[in-house]
Formats: sequence, C-alpha cells, structure tokens
Amino acid sequence: MGIIKAQYDPATGKAIYDAVSGKQQIAEPNSQPSAGKCANCTDVQPVFIDVTFSGITDCTNCSAYGGFYRNNISVASAFNGNTFRVTAPAGGVAWCVYVNTAGGSYGSADVWSNSDCTGVVGTPTYDTLDMALQFTSATTYTLIVNITVAGFPTVRVFTSSGTIASGDCFDLDGDIISNTNNCSTTSPPVFCDNGTATITL
Repeated sequence: MGIIKAQYDPATGKAIYDAVSGKQQIAEPNSQPSAGKCANCTDVQPVFIDVTFSGITDCTNCSAYGGFYRNNISVASAFNGNTFRVTAPAGGVAWCVYVNTAGGSYGSADVWSNSDCTGVVGTPTYDTLDMALQFTSATTYTLIVNITVAGFPTVRVFTSSGTIASGDCFDLDGDIISNTNNCSTTSPPVFCDNGTATITL
C-alpha cells in the first residue's frame, strides 16, 4: 500500500501536485518486502517520473549505422516539447529502473548501403520507444532513450545522468539534465544530440 510523499517547490515552498490528476503522487514505502523496492532508495520512491525534452537536434552527418549508413534524420521533433512518463515495474530489482516502451511514431531516417550515403536501402519510421531512467546508486541516476523499428539497429536519441541527495529518490524533481550524445558515435548509433530533459514528479 502506498503512502503520500509530500513534495514542495524549493523556490516557493508550496506543495507540488500532479498536473493531470491534481493530486500529490503516491509513493511506495520501503517497509514493503525488500524484493519490491530499489535498494538505492533509503526512504520512499516515486511510482512514476515525468520527463520533458527540449532543444534536441537531429544529426546531419552521414555515419555508420549497424551494417548500413544513415542521414536525413527527422526524429527530434517527436521529443521536443513532449512529456513522457516512466514507471517502475513492480517487484525485484526492476524497481530501480523506470521504463516507457510505448509504440508510436518517433521519426525516420534515410538508410544507405554505402559509406557516402548512396545506394538507398529505405526510410524506416521508428515505431517503438525504449526509455529507461535508473537509480544507479544512492546518489546517481541515468536516463537513456532509444528508438527501434523491425529490421534495423536500435538507435540512441538521448543519454544523460544526474545526482540526488543520498538515498532520496524524490530529489531529482525539477532536475534539468543535458544530452551527452555525439553524432559521430556508432555503437550504439546516435541519431540526435544536444538538448535537455526536465525531470518532474
């Protein structure tokens, strides 16, 4: 059973409420069985975390992409200005990892057979999101965003990390973290760089 974890805006001192429901978020108490919580959270932990992206840019170079090459990427607009909710699957160590694996339309890219981006292979539209926010220690977390489509390699849209007060898994509320992707990275293939993610509870 959850308990209410009151959240306050550090700038105003006022309580924070979920924009959709108007209610304060339910938190999971760590008095539950140890297999049902994240060991990196010493108090309570959120049931969900919202991530809003801005300023992401599409890579413009011709770069290796698995056994192919890619350019003419149109992916960033599917993320900029949009909020995605990640949730913690119940049970086990998965509680340290908050995920969103929704289907949808996440943009496209031209795929080529030759290193100079000639020899057309196709223009796949990426239809599956694979977003994961993980509490990697008592003081750190990571955010990784991939997109996939059948028949082509998984590609990276956003990579970042942040810090929290030791064991306080609500402390990331309001964090703004920067994308560390480099468009020349080929493992995993990177489709976007720049931009930020704002974390809210």
